[in-house]
Amino acid sequence: MTLVKVVGDGQMTLPAEAREALQVNGDAYLEAEVVENGVMLTRAAAPDRARAWDRVMAIVSRRKWRGPGPEPSDEELLEEAVEEIHAMRAGHDQSGR
Repeated sequence: MTLVKVVGDGQMTLPAEAREALQVNGDAYLEAEVVENGVMLTRAAAPDRARAWDRVMAIVSRRKWRGPGPEPSDEELLEEAVEEIHAMRAGHDQSGR
């Protein structure tokens, strides 16, 4: 049995014999389970970062409507934008700028 020290922020070094037995290196993930009078560490599959990134991008790229009432159609949005442009131009003409 090897003594392991836990440092101030909760980190500890896994002894070499434990790393060899679990076949883990510095980039490995372990699952920690609290058991009676201890903690059991087991190897865990590393997360697939590319797949996780694709999932995040799919969520971010979804259309999101947060306005009042139902989401306006593309035509309604275009009409509203045109009205806003006309109002700005009219205000610009009246101010002389």
